[in-house]
Amino acid sequence: MPVRARAKDHQDEGSWSAEGPLPSASAPVKSVQIVCIGLVISYIPQYIRITSHGTFGISSWWILATALFSTTQLATRFTNAEAKYAFDCVNKGETRGFKAYSTLLGFIQSIIQWLCAMVLVIIYLKYRNDSPPQSYDRSLPTTGIISKPISSTKLKVIIGTYTFLMLPVALAILWRPDYVDDNFDLDIWLTMWAMTFHGLFVMASIPLVLLQYVPQVITTLSLHTRGDISIISLALQVVMFVILGIAQFFRVGIPLYGSPQHRHPPIQSYFDYVHMSLNYVITAVGQLVLLIVCLVVDWGHIQNGSGIGGVKARADETLPLLS
Repeated sequence: MPVRARAKDHQDEGSWSAEGPLPSASAPVKSVQIVCIGLVISYIPQYIRITSHGTFGISSWWILATALFSTTQLATRFTNAEAKYAFDCVNKGETRGFKAYSTLLGFIQSIIQWLCAMVLVIIYLKYRNDSPPQSYDRSLPTTGIISKPISSTKLKVIIGTYTFLMLPVALAILWRPDYVDDNFDLDIWLTMWAMTFHGLFVMASIPLVLLQYVPQVITTLSLHTRGDISIISLALQVVMFVILGIAQFFRVGIPLYGSPQHRHPPIQSYFDYVHMSLNYVITAVGQLVLLIVCLVVDWGHIQNGSGIGGVKARADETLPLLS
């Protein structure tokens, strides 16, 4: 079926069309651009914190989970059938210029989030120092419940292998022919494999998003300090990931409205439309929990006079709360 014909079918279902997203199913382009800028800004304080102070108190398991989750999210975006219809409209030249840019903003959001996470991994590995600073309150523990961190070498191997195995497959699915002329069997075979990989990627994202912040919360609670976790980054990311989830929800085009015959079963709606936005919102919940834990341990140190984050302030050193 030609791309435009498929697009017309989806327009009838209340989704986007080849002419661009419907106004009722798409956030304004300027707002979506702000999401991209806000995502980058939300990571910057954490980058600065690590480069300036190190990585004490930052769980290597959390870094690993964040990298794997972000990669999986991007892969599910590439393999999403509804998103592919939009990509094909652009790839085949049916939308051009500003409309093409608008159509691809959903991909751009996910790519930017993945890039921000990868930059965090790179900075963490470059400036990694798990030892507490000299000004750390020595009456507090220096190792968490998860006492055996992952070595930098293992992190590189695991994240690199996972990324270079998953993303090329996802990109191949995204770039596969939309319709194979005179070879119906091949077209069905390609479609079935695409659906299978997409389902596997979605299933893989579930434990990652649910457990992503558990290692860091456990580490922070067991160390009684947030260490080099940036509260500013956490606070900004809580807001931005909620907005990102909402934006992704509308960018795909959700057929949850309209006539009953156009509504999909709940399980299909989850795999085709809801999973990405829900995962980003769940991530925001994890960030909020970690933010609260960090504020609680900071407040405890203020109360007992041990300094912000368990680091005793010196006369020549200023350690603000929101850093």
